[in-house]
Amino acid sequence: MGKVDIKIYSWLSDSFPGRTLSHAALNESFREGESLRDLFSRLSSQCPPFGKVIFDCQTQRFYPHVNFIYKGKAADAIHDLDRKLEDGDEILFVSIYAGG
Repeated sequence: MGKVDIKIYSWLSDSFPGRTLSHAALNESFREGESLRDLFSRLSSQCPPFGKVIFDCQTQRFYPHVNFIYKGKAADAIHDLDRKLEDGDEILFVSIYAGG
């Protein structure tokens, strides 16, 4: 069993329990061999705010307003989903910003 830290920033975190002024934090356990996709699918079904705002379990895709950062780098929402989790990984979710 490993642990991964998840931080959800800006308005994405509004409906998460335990939210601070700036973000919501989750500390999730995972089994050896579990991928990001496995984790996000599980969170979508167990944590309603995650499934409503961040990752759609039915389509296996992020909602269009979501960016995620994995191991300190912007992650590819399609290709990185099958990467295996490692103990101590950190995942950040931020909303997409646009404007000029």
